[in-house]
Amino acid sequence: MIQILRNRISRIQWKFPGQSVEVIAVVFGAGMLARFVFIHGGQVFATDTLMYIDTGLHGIANPFVLNRYTHIFILRFFTYFASTPLDGIRSYSVFVAFSSMLLVYYSARIFSKKSSSINGMIAVGLFLGVPAILERIIAPLVDTTAMLMMLSLTAIYIKSARKNHSNPWLLVLFGVIVFMSLRTKEVTIVGAILILGFGLISDKPINSRKSIKNTVYIAVGMV
Repeated sequence: MIQILRNRISRIQWKFPGQSVEVIAVVFGAGMLARFVFIHGGQVFATDTLMYIDTGLHGIANPFVLNRYTHIFILRFFTYFASTPLDGIRSYSVFVAFSSMLLVYYSARIFSKKSSSINGMIAVGLFLGVPAILERIIAPLVDTTAMLMMLSLTAIYIKSARKNHSNPWLLVLFGVIVFMSLRTKEVTIVGAILILGFGLISDKPINSRKSIKNTVYIAVGMV
């Protein structure tokens, strides 16, 4: 009986990809970070942060925060479904922390064919090793949402590059995130510089025709 169980377990292990343990470990690590953020989160550092929370909670049409509305809508989503605004703010911080860690790991993991889980762990270690990250990620700051947007753009670009920028859905998604990032904070415009790289295919020179075609897909996502 024991031998039969061992055989079945070994078969199950062979059916799953070799990265199954890696995925579990990464999700567990991100979950631990999310737990830390939820416990210590909910801190508000500035009056403009309170204004964004209030704008989202009450659906205020404020023309002076047009370039912050991605941040405001995300805050509104979490505060709307939470039992209290404080729980909603904490949930927002958990979402940003969890997603950011996964994006950092994923980007490092797929950066090249030779990348391994070691590269991902080093990237996460460097990311969390920045004191300002842990200090600010526990608060509902627009900077953390901007960071999430930039990490998303980077991950999508790397994934697209691995496919020689031939997947139109990734290009459209990149355009969507570009638009959302520009409606988060103006400094995220630096992420748009990645558009110049969508004409690169492997180690070949820039293909102007492909670059124009891919830019059109990105533009579709932005609108």
